[in-house]
Amino acid sequence: MARQRFRHTARRRFTSPLVAIAAGLALLLLAALMAMHGGEGSQPERTTPDQHQVTAMPSADHTSGSPQQTDVELRWPADLSWVTVAGLALPVSVTAGPRSLQDGRARGFAQTPAGAVLAGLHLLVRTSPQVGPHVWEPTLRQQVVGPDVTAYADAVARGYAVAREQLQVPYGDSLTPIYASIVGIRVDTYHPHAASMRLLIEAPDGEGSVARAATVVQVSWSGADWHLVAPPQGDWSTVRTLVGPVLVRGYAPLPSR
Repeated sequence: MARQRFRHTARRRFTSPLVAIAAGLALLLLAALMAMHGGEGSQPERTTPDQHQVTAMPSADHTSGSPQQTDVELRWPADLSWVTVAGLALPVSVTAGPRSLQDGRARGFAQTPAGAVLAGLHLLVRTSPQVGPHVWEPTLRQQVVGPDVTAYADAVARGYAVAREQLQVPYGDSLTPIYASIVGIRVDTYHPHAASMRLLIEAPDGEGSVARAATVVQVSWSGADWHLVAPPQGDWSTVRTLVGPVLVRGYAPLPSR
């Protein structure tokens, strides 16, 4: 894949830091669902050594609200631990990946359903403006593929520039964390060279309740690792839908920490 050139656009002004962050946010919820505060951790916490099983769901139009079960199964590795990236807790596995977390990156995923899902989780978060350009720039150059890579890279760079101005942080610093959680997953299709999944994200709605949205995330096996497929037009909102309480049960929860 050709190396992408990142263009940092001129400053633009918005009336609210919340709107500014959400305008370029790679993660998934509407602007009203994101609240901004400071801090980021990175220490893993061990889970119990049980093996977790998730039943996959079939491919369909991403706007469909009625999942159907298939014979594809995703078995979570027994060796899960957790890291926090941009405020989100993400599972990691020695056997399924990522095997390297050097420099804030996530590389080395197994060519298995579990490896594909872990790649989707990590690469999505690590291409958000919140992690800072020292993470999202090399991740976008080396671990994102598809016809919309350039549009996606531009969108992330714009989102970071707008948020950095609003928050008054030096260029290169990470931003305040994402106040949301990835709480469920539905694997639509898996093949050793391609996988498609839907991630269920939950966040405060600003009115004392919780809102949920699901985004279709695809990964492609290239070389010796999974790569994130850039969203259409570089915009996750094109593959994002709100999820009502009844449809939540169609998503298998992530393993508990």
